[in-house]
Amino acid sequence: MATSLKTPIYDDQLTAWHNRRLWFLLCGAGGVIAILSVALCVILLRPHSAPWVIEVNGKGEPMGSLLPLSGSTEIGDSTIRFELETYIQHAFHVSPNFEENKLWLSTVYAMSTKQAADALTFYYRADGGANNPLVAFTKYWQAVRIVRTLKLPIKDTYQIDYTVDRHDKSKLELTGTLTNWRATLRVIQGKPADGNPLGIWVTDLDFQPEAKS
Repeated sequence: MATSLKTPIYDDQLTAWHNRRLWFLLCGAGGVIAILSVALCVILLRPHSAPWVIEVNGKGEPMGSLLPLSGSTEIGDSTIRFELETYIQHAFHVSPNFEENKLWLSTVYAMSTKQAADALTFYYRADGGANNPLVAFTKYWQAVRIVRTLKLPIKDTYQIDYTVDRHDKSKLELTGTLTNWRATLRVIQGKPADGNPLGIWVTDLDFQPEAKS
């Protein structure tokens, strides 16, 4: 006669095996819950960005200083230096091509708040528009070379030394008129905009030719 396998020892072993499986499942579920709890805490406790503030005119152009974006990703100093050097090159370079000058000026004004924009406009309109790339390109072309960029002790302020090499189109000389310039710029990180994807705004701008030694 066949012997039944359901003995007390067998029942105990089966119960122990089920208990182990339940224990492993509970441990796994507990681990998943712990991980999800930590992730939820990180999301809930993460600082939220504060609202940005910018004064604009009727065309949506920035008119005043910007307040920093609290909690936003801070742009590295090397990136700011590169953007400011490009800003200076585009502001004072004069290309033989009208459309190129127009494009570069649009990017410059896209990074400028009211004071910086006014300073550039005053410079371009001086002497009957002699410095305006959209007019002057018919008379001369001008190259800009960045000499050095320094971060000054004043907060968010940089100094850029650069040279301007102007070549008169009416002359066949290979060498142009070389002058040294120094620009001081104060910048702030604000909300990105058309033509200014990084949101680096020039809020204060001063530039002057250096005295000849």
